[in-house]
Formats: sequence, structure tokens, C-alpha cells
Amino acid sequence: MKRIFTYIALFLTCVVSGAQVKVSSVEDVSGRTWLCLSSGDGLELSYSDKGKYVPSFNVRPESLSRVDFGQLWYAPDGVLYLYYTETDGYFDGKGVLKSISCTNPSDKAPQWSNPSEIGAGVCTGVPVVAADGSWIMPCALWGRTLIGRTPDIYGNDRHRDDSGEYSELDGMRGPMLHISHDQGRTWDEISGFVTVPEMVHGRYNDPQMINVPDGSLKMVMRSCGTGWSWASTSYDNGQTWSSPEKFVQNPDRKAAFAGLPDGRLLMVKVGKLDEGNKRSKGVAAMRKK
Repeated sequence: MKRIFTYIALFLTCVVSGAQVKVSSVEDVSGRTWLCLSSGDGLELSYSDKGKYVPSFNVRPESLSRVDFGQLWYAPDGVLYLYYTETDGYFDGKGVLKSISCTNPSDKAPQWSNPSEIGAGVCTGVPVVAADGSWIMPCALWGRTLIGRTPDIYGNDRHRDDSGEYSELDGMRGPMLHISHDQGRTWDEISGFVTVPEMVHGRYNDPQMINVPDGSLKMVMRSCGTGWSWASTSYDNGQTWSSPEKFVQNPDRKAAFAGLPDGRLLMVKVGKLDEGNKRSKGVAAMRKK
């Protein structure tokens, strides 16, 4: 049940003091809940203690102007990770995927590591552990239509300025993966492995990873303008992927997915189950994987 609430929290975006704030939350075996709030100006980390949240750590931009999309994840060994993206403005054409870790998240004085760079991309989900023990981290190399974008709090464009930087990455735009065979110490990048509808390449794609009971992996991707979330499957621990197929009707918004212990899939999305082009109230549903 704890994992269910973790993934629902990753779905939430709210407006606080005139800014979009993204929420990520996890709960450990002791009952402590960690919370990360992402606003673009930085990441605020806190944890629960006797009915209140105690500030723990702040992440601020290092060399670029924006830090956002913070997502918390417990590794199998109990280490708590925070993954996030640093970029110049809303999106500079590349983005830098980073992480920090905490080896004592249940202690009275949790200590966080210095940032570690994983590679290029926008943080869109948390890793899954494949059948061979490797960690597979999804991320996105957004399309050029989002470079230099300045959205308002409702996601509407106020300004756009594509300077032409990182044009050498245009052939890679779309879903990306970073794979680690040593529990997150080093990462290998895989990109350009999925052919998706052009609408997905043009804007957001936001891939997420799901473990399937038969040992395969499923990657679910957001699309813009198609009215669907698309899914691709890997049977070799993320090395190769099937051609994407329509997975669930979904408007141009990110949906959240989580695998349940009984093999079913929990989904939280915007709009009714049979709506793919209308943004309305959120709905939660379960289905077989």
C-alpha cells in the first residue's frame, strides 16, 4: 500500500503562491514519510515527525538556472535517492539528470550526499530494477518546440526562444534510458531506441517504467495531440524495445502508473477512462498488466 501512495504523489501538480509545485513522496518501513516539493527555483526536502514535517535539505541550482522534477525512490538496499533535472530556463534542449542519496533516511539527523550527474535528459520517473539486477532510469529529451519556453502557472506559453543549441541531439529526441549495472554508481545511456508518433517527438513524452510479472519491462509514454498514452515492451532488461502501441486513452497530460503486488496495474490520469482529448477531473483505475 505504501508504494501505491508513493506513485500517486508523483502525479500531483498544484499551484502554490502563483507557481506550479510538483509533489513526490515515499514512506519507509519505520513509517516516516519523505516529501519533495519542486518549483523550478529549487527542491525542498522534508520528513514526517510526530505529525509535522521537518525541513531536511534544499537543492539549489549549481551551474544552470533551474532545478525541477524532483522524484524520490528507495533502492532495494534501503538507500533513499532523489532524482532531478537541472537546466537553463524551462528547457535548454538537453537538461542534466542528477541525483543525491541518503543512507540513513530513518535517523534523527539524515545526511544527504553531494549531487552526482547521471547524464542528459529530463527526469520523468524513478528507476526500476530489471530481472538481471540492473537499474533502469527513464528520462526524456524533449522536442525543440519546448526549448526556451516560458509557461505561465497554467502551462500556457508566455514566451518562446529556440536559439538552435543542441541541434546535434535532434536525432535522439524522445524517450531515453540510463542503465546502471552497479547500483547507481555509473550509468550507460540508451536513446533513439523507440519510434513513436511525431507528436511525441515534437513536445513532451515523459516515459515511465513498469515491472511486469513475467520479467519483462513496460515503458509508458505521454503523447501530445494523439489522445493516447503509448507503451513499448522489453524482454531483455531494457536493451531492445518493441514498437509502441496505444495503451490507454489520455489527454496531453502525464499519467502515473504503479505495479501492484497481485500483478495488476494502478493508473491515475486526467479525464475519464474513455476520454483522450479532454482535461477534466482525475481518475484512478486498475487493470491487468
